[in-house]
Amino acid sequence: MGGYWQKSFELAYDYIINYEEKSAEKGHKTEEAINAIDDELTLLSDCPYLVSSSIQKESEVLTSILDSSRDLERIDDHSEALLNLTDYLHRKKVEFFTSCLGRVGKHLSTDLGLYQRSF
Repeated sequence: MGGYWQKSFELAYDYIINYEEKSAEKGHKTEEAINAIDDELTLLSDCPYLVSSSIQKESEVLTSILDSSRDLERIDDHSEALLNLTDYLHRKKVEFFTSCLGRVGKHLSTDLGLYQRSF
């Protein structure tokens, strides 16, 4: 799921910089995939067998995985918001300042670096 998040964030950044519709389409599809994975994990967590039969350590691992999944899904929601914001700004004929784009690129590099060190 982390790979999907990374791809989503990169597509959103590419869409901001290049405004290519293909990046937006792929970004929206990636968002749908992440939401589907999160939905499946949520359904799995509601399974009474997993809750009742799990020993403490397994339960902690499952909880950690579910929390991470939700965190990544929330981060991906920000990528989706960037896609929508970019559409809105283009409709209104508003452009990002070059300095702003540089900051976005710096944040992308920082976030992707943190992600790669985490996994």
